Amino acid sequence: MGSGLSRELVGRRADSDFLGFGVSHAPGCVLVNAGGWYAATSRVTAYVNVENLLNRFYEEVTGYPALGANFRAGMRFRIGGK
Repeated sequence: MGSGLSRELVGRRADSDFLGFGVSHAPGCVLVNAGGWYAATSRVTAYVNVENLLNRFYEEVTGYPALGANFRAGMRFRIGGK
């Protein structure tokens, strides 16, 4: 069993819309992500990850909004090996 919590601090950075609307910088943002996993057996692991936990609006590239709070969950199966 395990878990993780991370934060990503991104400062204001140079960017452009290249269309002449006067956009010259992308604003900074704070992202918080969390995840966890549980090994049910030595070959089966369940996991869940939550990204943008605080549901902050941000753009990695000017004009392209990133996803709001989102999650993914699943299972991993190990085949072969010892």
